[in-house]
Amino acid sequence: MPTLSVALATQASCAVFQERIGTGHAERLAPVVRDMLAANGVAVGDLTDLIVTVGPGSFMGVRVGISFAGGLLAAGGITSRPVTLPRALRASAPSQQQGVCLIDIRRGQVSATVFEGEAIGAAELIDLETARQRWPNPDTAGVIGDGQRAIWPDRPPTGPLVPDIAQLARTPGKWAPGPFVPVYSRPPDARPPAPLVPIGAQ
Repeated sequence: MPTLSVALATQASCAVFQERIGTGHAERLAPVVRDMLAANGVAVGDLTDLIVTVGPGSFMGVRVGISFAGGLLAAGGITSRPVTLPRALRASAPSQQQGVCLIDIRRGQVSATVFEGEAIGAAELIDLETARQRWPNPDTAGVIGDGQRAIWPDRPPTGPLVPDIAQLARTPGKWAPGPFVPVYSRPPDARPPAPLVPIGAQ
């Protein structure tokens, strides 16, 4: 189940909100950010850096985060710092030198990304049974990511399920500035409508 995660780091503290919500990111994100800023006495104009995970993930989940971030960036003076979900998860498991990041993208599939040291491979879309066969022992495979729940529902996770967003927020300089370009696991379900053809046209 997707998790809505928001963190706000200041010189004095780091506030964190994480909630497994499944759907409804678009409705929940703005109120969570608004309340977090207000509770910490921070205005949008006070923000200096904005870190957003850009995928891979579902079309809606990735799009909601990037679209909302675009609204914040409109205030000006904020540096955008994109980070892929596998890289964010890798940073949340610093003791693991190699392994695989498995992200649950639903429909019986995960996005699999192998990593070794700081090198992270390309994402591959595979079904759950293929993942079980490829990594029969998650304890020795160095598995991270929420795909663990879908593949091995009866086993405790071997690594972080979601990124340590407090760690991400506290270290903005670790992530290179750049535009928020979405990385989707699969094409969106919606397709543009076919062009209308007048009746009788050849």
